[in-house]
Amino acid sequence: MHIMVDCETYGSGDDAQLLQVSAVAYELNGVVLDPHELLQYDDRWFDAVIEPYYGGRDASNVAFWAGAEAAAALERISSQPRISIDAALDKFTSFVGRWLGKRGSIWAKPVTFDLRILRGAYREAKKKAPWEWSQEQEL
Repeated sequence: MHIMVDCETYGSGDDAQLLQVSAVAYELNGVVLDPHELLQYDDRWFDAVIEPYYGGRDASNVAFWAGAEAAAALERISSQPRISIDAALDKFTSFVGRWLGKRGSIWAKPVTFDLRILRGAYREAKKKAPWEWSQEQEL
């Protein structure tokens, strides 16, 4: 199994304030699955809207979320139940432990954004990220 990750943030540094972490577990079998096909596997999805906590904000990210094109997405994120960063990281660790395995990869676009920020959140929370550097792949 493999996991694809997407993070929504108010910053771009290692300590960026996370708004949301989403992920899906999938098999890499050379067939591109239609998103509707993936939706049948409820337990393969991870989504956490994070309560505000430590973290940096930068002007360009704040301006993006304030703009008209992101307003609907921010409204959707803001209307969902929120959990603490500690709870979100613990749940994500369990999700990765259930699906990733030693041979799987954790994918993001770009790896240097999503996974770096997620690693920073684990570091700040004094927790170990549940994947190895060697498992990171660029979409």
